[in-house]
Amino acid sequence: MLEYDEVFDIVQKALVANGWTARPAPTLGIKMYDTAVGPRQAAAYLSKGDEYNRTVKGDYQSEGNNVLSASGKLIPIGADAQAIEALALAFCAGADKDIDQSYARSLYLIGVRNTDNVK
Repeated sequence: MLEYDEVFDIVQKALVANGWTARPAPTLGIKMYDTAVGPRQAAAYLSKGDEYNRTVKGDYQSEGNNVLSASGKLIPIGADAQAIEALALAFCAGADKDIDQSYARSLYLIGVRNTDNVK
């Protein structure tokens, strides 16, 4: 069974490989997103968990709500490094998807697409 610090390192490396910037514990990392109202920051954390799971969870505020509140991934306590990395990568993909669907981010992405079509 991997210790919390080992799991933290595996998850953090997966996030960094997906555009996140590493931060010291308890924060795994942050990622900046361009939006229609300027840059916005997402943060990811790893819970200490219970006897069964740890949780990778995120925070990204849009219209007063954390759009990542349901995007967490449970990491079973007995998971090996490969399974932990896969769950971390799934968190990254889910976070990007959920953030891209937030109001200010989606307006920005529509604008980028429209600008690309004008060229």
